[in-house]
Amino acid sequence: MDRIDHQHWADTSTTVEVMALGVRASRLRRYLGQPTVGNLLASLGLGQPPPASVRTVPKYITAILQSCFADHLAGNLRKLHAQARVLDFIVALADHLARDTGREARRIRVVRRLREELDRLEGAVPCLDALARRYGLSERSMNALFRQQYGQSIHAYATGQ
Repeated sequence: MDRIDHQHWADTSTTVEVMALGVRASRLRRYLGQPTVGNLLASLGLGQPPPASVRTVPKYITAILQSCFADHLAGNLRKLHAQARVLDFIVALADHLARDTGREARRIRVVRRLREELDRLEGAVPCLDALARRYGLSERSMNALFRQQYGQSIHAYATGQ
């Protein structure tokens, strides 16, 4: 599937084996045809998936998970080591996301200040390069953030004002 709506369930009282098969919906449509694929997905309860947000996790954080299983340990020590590494991973991930959220909040504040400046502007609009340097962002990311916040490019907004 291109995307799939699912929930994670964890019941540690029994061992459960899960097998997953991934096939792109576009490829299924090509092989089976749209009506058949539509019926198949509806029968499986796979409707339109919800939007998803994907964040990149740095390698130094994912490396923590890769070090969970220590071959030199056995039994309860091996379990305890794996649990400790998973907790290390959760702490590192939470710290990373907290810093990432703070950075995003800062960027949103910058874009709001830029809009306020454009609202007060009289005369010629400064070039995008000068604005980007003033606000400490690249031209591309500043324009993308502005478009994300206000639905139009900086130039279109300033021209409309």
